[in-house]
Amino acid sequence: MAVLWTFRCYVSTRGIDEIRTWYDDQSATVRAKFDSRLKFLAQRERAEWKREPFDILHDECEGLGEIRFKADGVQHRPLGFFNGEKIFTLVLCAEEKGNKFVPKKACEIALRRKAEVLNSQERWHVCTFDLE
Repeated sequence: MAVLWTFRCYVSTRGIDEIRTWYDDQSATVRAKFDSRLKFLAQRERAEWKREPFDILHDECEGLGEIRFKADGVQHRPLGFFNGEKIFTLVLCAEEKGNKFVPKKACEIALRRKAEVLNSQERWHVCTFDLE
């Protein structure tokens, strides 16, 4: 299948790709599951981005979506948002424990990063994950 989507990664004010940093710190199992989710979503039309690999968030997380997967006994929840035609920008990699995000202020942090991305092209770049 063809890759339909571009994934962008949040870049901090220090120039650090926060998503790549998280990724590089994970086990091979977590990285493989994350890669699998991105590849799956990259090949699907937006209408096919449904709960289990993905979910739209509400309430204090309004405006964000989460990529959902479990690996190494942890519910991983990379958070991001739709940004233009077939672009999804990842801004924070959180975990879910007891139906709550870790870190506790994940939505607040992610929404702040979303605003930074929308206000400055220096706050993102195209992710370097292999989606083919």
